[in-house]
Amino acid sequence: MNSLLQHWLPKPLPTEAVLLPADRFFMMRVELDPATPARGQVELALEASSPFPANQLLLGLVHGADGRSALAFAAHKRRFTAEEIASWPASSPVVPEFLALLGHNPNANAVLVHVNDERAIALAWRAKENLPTSMVSFATADGTPEAAAAEAALLAELPANTPVIKITGAIKGRGDDKGLSIGVVDGPNYHVAARSLDDADVRDATFLEKRRGQAAWEKRAWLMAQITAACLLLAALTDASAAIMNWRTNEVTAVLDSNRPKVQELENLNSLAAKISELGDNRPLPFEMLSIVNSRRPASLT
Repeated sequence: MNSLLQHWLPKPLPTEAVLLPADRFFMMRVELDPATPARGQVELALEASSPFPANQLLLGLVHGADGRSALAFAAHKRRFTAEEIASWPASSPVVPEFLALLGHNPNANAVLVHVNDERAIALAWRAKENLPTSMVSFATADGTPEAAAAEAALLAELPANTPVIKITGAIKGRGDDKGLSIGVVDGPNYHVAARSLDDADVRDATFLEKRRGQAAWEKRAWLMAQITAACLLLAALTDASAAIMNWRTNEVTAVLDSNRPKVQELENLNSLAAKISELGDNRPLPFEMLSIVNSRRPASLT
C-alpha cells in the first residue's frame, strides 16, 4: 500500500540549488579524525587559516569518500549583500559553484579548468586522491584561465608539467529528498547525500537548524497525508465492495423470486407423481382382492 501511495501521490518538487561564485570563496582540504564531528574540526582549521572568526564566515564542507578528509570552503559574509542573501530560497541548497567539478576526478595529477563568461575556476588534484587539493578562481577581469591553473598547481605542489584538463558547459545543481546533484551539463554529477547537505550549505547554523525542524514537520505532515489518503482509499474500496455485493445479492434474490412459481409448480407435479406411484405400488393383486372380499362375505352365502 505504501509503495502504491508513493507512486500515485504527488511528491515534493526538486529545488534548484543556489550556486555562488567561486571567486568569492577560498578552499582548503582538511584531514579528519573519524572519531570527532567533522564540522568542528573544519571550523577550527578555517579559523587557523583565516583572519576572521567562523561566525563571520559563510562556510561549508563536503566529505571525502574515505571518511578521513573533507573539503572546506568559506567566504566572508560581507562578500555578499543583504539583498543577495535574502534572495536565497529557504528550501534551496546554497553552495559554491566549483562543487560541480568534483564529479570529474581525474585520478591523476591534473588541473581541471572551467571557464564561463564571468570567471575561470581551476581545481588541482593529486593522483589517487578523492578530493582536490586547491582551488583558484579569477573573475574574467582579474586573471586568465591559464593563470588560475598555474596558481592552483603551485598551491597543490604539483609538477610544472601537470596536465590541464578543460571542462566546458553550464553548471547546474538540483536538490531533492535524496540530496544535491551538481555538475556540468552533459558531464558527470557530484552527489551530496541528504544527510550531509546541511554541512555543504554555507548558511549559518541557526538557519539550518530551523530548516531541519521545518523539514521534519513537513515530513510528518506528508506522512499523515499519506496515512489519511490510505484510509480514505481503503474506505472507498470497502464501500465499493459492499455496494457490489449488495447489488449482486439483490440480483440473485430477484432471480430466485421470479422462478419461485415455477419451482412451486414443479414441486406440486413431483408430489402428484409420488402419490400416483405410491398408489400403483400399494394396489392389491386380483387374488388378494378376492381374499379380502371373501373374508367379508356373509356365512349364509356359499
